[in-house]
Amino acid sequence: MTTIVLDVTGMHCASCVARVESVLLSVGGVSQAHVNLATNQATIYYADDAVDAQVLVAAATTSGYPATIAEDRRADQHDQRHARELRGWYYRFVVGIALVVPMVIMHYFVALAPTTLALWTFALSTPVQFVVGLPYFRGAWQRLRHFSVNMDTLVALGTGVAYGNGVAGLVYGSSVMTMVDAAMILTFVTLGKVLETRARGRASRAIFRLMDLTPDEAIVLRDGQPRTVVPSEIRVDEHILVRPGDRVPLDAKVVTG
Repeated sequence: MTTIVLDVTGMHCASCVARVESVLLSVGGVSQAHVNLATNQATIYYADDAVDAQVLVAAATTSGYPATIAEDRRADQHDQRHARELRGWYYRFVVGIALVVPMVIMHYFVALAPTTLALWTFALSTPVQFVVGLPYFRGAWQRLRHFSVNMDTLVALGTGVAYGNGVAGLVYGSSVMTMVDAAMILTFVTLGKVLETRARGRASRAIFRLMDLTPDEAIVLRDGQPRTVVPSEIRVDEHILVRPGDRVPLDAKVVTG
């Protein structure tokens, strides 16, 4: 049995995880596929020489979730990657809140002429729609290209229709309030993304720091002789020799000592 780990990008929810697992399991020769949303990694088990690793990468990528063969990522590398992702969502939320608050004030607390109010609403809501909302529209387009849907589809469809209705209202002289609604939805959903990314980052950081504790080498007894191997080469039912001060490389049962 051979194991390969892929780094998968573009996953945001349980439906994304289910789709990636389904696509990987559909590849001939694959016996198991487990996708971890916290670490953005997929672990695939398949019979020796039954599948080319690049076929698995291509399967995940063509399903709308770009994948690469995982490198030996450490906790500090994960922290840098997570910080970039969190920073992107945080900046978008700041842009959203900075534009939504003036719109709400103008609509509820300031008496403006209808035409002036409509023009200001259009000017403030458009950057929210196409700057804050860009990741959702990009994600929805990726899912549409592969005949699937996820949360991005729902957000993009709902806010896109609301914004379009507001633009129609601006053109035909009716209400533009739906543009405010679309901007508020995008801002609040982005706040949720900030909180979700922070929580997911803490969970995945703990996982990677635990992985960092795994030693790079292990000693196994083969034919009565100790041999140094990497932990991934240890086979089931082999005996591992753990010397004083060494870290235990795998889950195992104590036989003696």
